[in-house]
Amino acid sequence: MSVGVRKTTDETAETVKAHSTADPVAWLFPGLGSRFVGMGADIIGKSPVADKLIALAAEKLGYDILEVCLSGSGRKIVPPRIEAQVIYVINCAYVDVLRSLDRQPQFVCGHSLGSWAAAYASGAIDFASGLEMVTTVEDLLEQRIADGEQAMGVIIGLGEETVTGICADQQDVYLANSNSPEQFVIAGRAAGVDAALEKAGELAAKKSQRIAGSRAMHTPLLADVNGELQTALAKITINEPTIPQMNCDTACPMHTAEYVRRHLGQFLQQPVRWEASMHALKALGVAQFVEVGAAAVLTGMMPFIDPSAKIETVSDLLAQDETANAIDLTSPVLTDR
Repeated sequence: MSVGVRKTTDETAETVKAHSTADPVAWLFPGLGSRFVGMGADIIGKSPVADKLIALAAEKLGYDILEVCLSGSGRKIVPPRIEAQVIYVINCAYVDVLRSLDRQPQFVCGHSLGSWAAAYASGAIDFASGLEMVTTVEDLLEQRIADGEQAMGVIIGLGEETVTGICADQQDVYLANSNSPEQFVIAGRAAGVDAALEKAGELAAKKSQRIAGSRAMHTPLLADVNGELQTALAKITINEPTIPQMNCDTACPMHTAEYVRRHLGQFLQQPVRWEASMHALKALGVAQFVEVGAAAVLTGMMPFIDPSAKIETVSDLLAQDETANAIDLTSPVLTDR
């Protein structure tokens, strides 16, 4: 890592302390799996800044995002490309609503796909560039990975050392996500993942099963796709972030455009160390974690990581603001975003 790419933990904590008049806040951005019918209903048609962003995305993508968000019921299945696009758009729309209410975090952190919305919230990328890259990633994955070749699975109730050992016993199977002390996602060749999940069941895991999708996300099997992503990423502008974004592989904050570009260009093949990243944020002085997305996925994991952490969803936060300050989200807002 080059000199100057990141600050030390102590330097970052002191910077946050010096520039914060309230308890430091981290915004957390969920990824795939957080979409559901009804997502964004608390801001769609109620916030001009959210509606503006959603309309811009619909124009660029050529389909009705509101239809995907609001029509149907439950977990209505959509293609991975559309799911990724809509999650990114709604996450960013929540960012704009929070900004319009003068809320700002001291850190941002994205889980997998959520890294793009986190980069938008940090100021490192603009909305259109992020949408372009989310689309590019899904196109590359669809083109390069044959259906049924790869798989992912979740294991709950076993320790990390045990899960790592189970993966090591199979060819091309890896620990992809360390989400909490007892929740892990593995990924790799489909047959190996199935064998590893079966072994986890034999070892009395509380849960061991495949999860939706046919890509070995966050493993070396995506190295070639990662290379093509880096080529595409080189064509977009990445700015110096105004808010540090956590790198969920290293569990360190990113302060420079160089570091953010490197992270976004490698995240497909790097593991997600979510638990470690949350502990790192706590060590940096973060006192409140807000999930900036439609679902309560990341906040649901936090009590298992740190039972003392203060957690809220963005919807709860907006409801509190509206009640406490009689905020009318349909009124004009003073913002350029």
